Amino acid sequence: KLENVKAILQAYHFTGLSGKLTSRGVCVCINTAFEGNLLDSYFVDLVIQKPLRIHHHSVPVFIPLEEIAAKYLQTNIQHFLFSLCEYLNAYSGRKYQADRL
Repeated sequence: KLENVKAILQAYHFTGLSGKLTSRGVCVCINTAFEGNLLDSYFVDLVIQKPLRIHHHSVPVFIPLEEIAAKYLQTNIQHFLFSLCEYLNAYSGRKYQADRL
């Protein structure tokens, strides 16, 4: 699992995902952007043991993190991260647009 996570993080670095190995697993940083403007960064600290679990995070409470985790975290970590990125980018982009009104 750890090797799989490393490969995924390396492949997705240019899409706004980066990560660092921790003593428990990996801490993923999700950077959001809108129209070329870097916006917010969020982190999810994952414990890489069976079952995978979220140790800490900075995801806003209205993003359905628990629902996304329940759906994808145990079966497809790549899809979990991609889905979470979509929600966070949508939120940050809307917030950016609203702030510019």
